[in-house]
Amino acid sequence: LSGTTTDVVPTVGRMIMKLLVLTQWFGFGMGALADLTKSYVKESEKDGKFLVTSGIFSILRHPNYTGEMIAWTCSAFCGSLAAAYLLLDKFSYKLLGYLGISTVSWIGIMFVLLGATRNLEKRQKEEYGNTDKYKNWVASTWSG
Repeated sequence: LSGTTTDVVPTVGRMIMKLLVLTQWFGFGMGALADLTKSYVKESEKDGKFLVTSGIFSILRHPNYTGEMIAWTCSAFCGSLAAAYLLLDKFSYKLLGYLGISTVSWIGIMFVLLGATRNLEKRQKEEYGNTDKYKNWVASTWSG
């Protein structure tokens, strides 16, 4: 680094972008691990009714949705950061429009994921709410 502002800003931006991409893949990995755990528990249950409380579910009640929220948020920030650097170089209404569409899309996926989380919380409470296993699980985990 030579220390000038024009050298430091892109370097910081690249570091932030790398961190966002790493965090994005962490989020997708969390969701995949949750799906794998859920599939394993579902396969091992004999009566067809199961409440997954082990593995990553012992920390987060909905790691699938949490992982996706992390991943899609990081993806949106990556796009915004890239757009900001492009807009610094040359202003473009077209790029600004794409950024607006991306933002609306991110808001939409967040509403979908939050709604799915809320609905699953409600269904699990109705189905398992009277059990000690469910009560202990809810008391010791983050709804995430």
